Amino acid sequence: MIIGLCGYNAAGKGEVANLLKEQNYKYHSLSDIIRDVCDERHLEKTREHLINIGNELRTNFGPNYFGKKVLEKINEERKQGQKEFIVDSIRNPAEVTALREDCDFILLGVNAPIELRYERTKTRGRIENVNNFYEFKLMEERENSSNPNAQQLDAVYKMADKYIFNDGTLEELKQRLDFTLKHDRKKRPSWDKYFMNIADVVATRASCLRRNVGCVLVKDKQIIATGYNGPPKGHPGCDELGGCLRDIMKIPSGQRFEISRAVHAEQNAISQAAENGISTKGATVYCTNFPCVLCVRTIINAGIKKVIYKEFYPDDGTSDIARRSGLEMVQFKE
Repeated sequence: MIIGLCGYNAAGKGEVANLLKEQNYKYHSLSDIIRDVCDERHLEKTREHLINIGNELRTNFGPNYFGKKVLEKINEERKQGQKEFIVDSIRNPAEVTALREDCDFILLGVNAPIELRYERTKTRGRIENVNNFYEFKLMEERENSSNPNAQQLDAVYKMADKYIFNDGTLEELKQRLDFTLKHDRKKRPSWDKYFMNIADVVATRASCLRRNVGCVLVKDKQIIATGYNGPPKGHPGCDELGGCLRDIMKIPSGQRFEISRAVHAEQNAISQAAENGISTKGATVYCTNFPCVLCVRTIINAGIKKVIYKEFYPDDGTSDIARRSGLEMVQFKE
């Protein structure tokens, strides 16, 4: 097994590594490659030098460079009989991708409250060019670059297969590590899948005879309103009035929406929010279908910034208005 370690400054990755070493895991750190370069260039091994050289090597040889190099070493050590390995200092998503080419690799994310991590770092005297907690936070933000060749601690942490929260004693950390390695982490759906699944359920309430559509309005990961397509409140449905009016008039799908008796799912969700005095400004729409040109106008004027839809059908009017208005349209992917 290869256990990769990722996480934040003073989260406890070193302590986890020491506990694994006691179980005969062979330790590797991607930073060792950078330290060797520091030695070659006669540079002091400061945090700034290590980060800069790491970014330089990823730029010159590819963002997966460190992952590939350490795998080469591990495969040589396997030939000598070593079976268990630790890989520390994983800081770029491409390094994770390279290590995952080995089927025995798992990524373990280690974290702790930032206030506790700051105090630990102060106690150890390991803060460089940092005088207070605010500067410590800024330092960590700088280590989360969008540059594909730089450090991306947040992105790597989110890729972890398992997690340990290290806010207690060393004995508690050992217990949590033992538990984590013995048990598979429960796989939870992403936020997009979670809200789209709810939109699917909302759609089952639709009374439209042509198409059942569900919509969920979300703000700060909280559902603020839902809607499905059907007639206005108190109005009889098409099944009570002898069929769909657009079918009776032989109007093709995607045309003459104003003929329909139904209020669309997106319109119903926005109306529900308005009726309850809930602001939709900055919200996200999750909808089982691509919005029509009528709905997208309402969505834009409601201050909604993003639409995630499931089923697509071509509607040049919707696409054009969304693009010109800066409305983000994203098709949901499982």
